[in-house]
Amino acid sequence: MKVDIYIASDNRQPRSGDRWTGYLICAEKGDKALISAKLMEATEYRAIITTLVEALDRFTRPAEITVHIENGWVIGRLSREGVSENNLDIWQRNGWKTARGTVVKYKDDWQRLYNKMRVFEHSGAVFHFVLLDKEDKKRGRILRLIESKRDQEV
Repeated sequence: MKVDIYIASDNRQPRSGDRWTGYLICAEKGDKALISAKLMEATEYRAIITTLVEALDRFTRPAEITVHIENGWVIGRLSREGVSENNLDIWQRNGWKTARGTVVKYKDDWQRLYNKMRVFEHSGAVFHFVLLDKEDKKRGRILRLIESKRDQEV
């Protein structure tokens, strides 16, 4: 089964702050899409990682999963396209330390994501990571849900 996960946020500022972040999971034709959004205080990177883990928590069986993310830096840490290991593999092997010997920022969040992805991969799942186009209709759908939820909070 092929599945797409789209992750978007109303706040693309890298600094920590309030941001609504959501995901949309679309399976093969005919399957119902799952969508969720919530308010969190986090940096952009942490919000993406946390939201991806929450989306993966919805899965009960392995799939070919394409994750669409608005942030190229995060994609670069996760993708194995053209390389044998991604940054998560290297960080895990090095005790969650960077090449400079410092502890990876948001280590616990990255570890949760790494462990979740490994469980799925051992079950046969395959991951692909691509940059989410700001004009993508799925991104717009997430942002409309965020706007609706934000309006309900006021």
